[in-house]
Amino acid sequence: MKSVSKLSLVVLLACGCNRTTVQPSETPQLASDEGLLAIVMDTHRPVLAVHYVSPDDDKQFNLDSVETGTSIQVHRVPAGAYCVRRITWQAAGFNADRHDRGAILCVDVKPGVLNYPGHMQFGAGEMTWGKSGFRARYDQRTDAYEDLVRAEYPELVPWLEG
Repeated sequence: MKSVSKLSLVVLLACGCNRTTVQPSETPQLASDEGLLAIVMDTHRPVLAVHYVSPDDDKQFNLDSVETGTSIQVHRVPAGAYCVRRITWQAAGFNADRHDRGAILCVDVKPGVLNYPGHMQFGAGEMTWGKSGFRARYDQRTDAYEDLVRAEYPELVPWLEG
């Protein structure tokens, strides 16, 4: 029962309290120090949370949970550098700090634009109790990204040209 409660808390924190998420029908208004970050995730297993932090730990945000497959989400965040600190799956998680991996999956968010670091791809490594099977990278697929923006975030299509 404890693990179910912890899982519910993780889902609540990752999804329910995230004020950075841009809704598909929203036309975002940015402050001068904000940018939009479009993340496309390709994953072979459901992801509950992806936690990004700035190098000084001052700024942070979570990506929303996603199911297996390809999905896109857009976040309004303060401009600056961010790296993934933690990724949480249903049965396990990967903590870059704990595994001494250093900065991983970093992105520089520029103000006033729609930033796209690439498709976040998670490797299909086997997940066991001894290892997370974690492998990830950004893979540039601009045409597929632009198609997803057009299909799922029509209000952001003008940002593709800017």
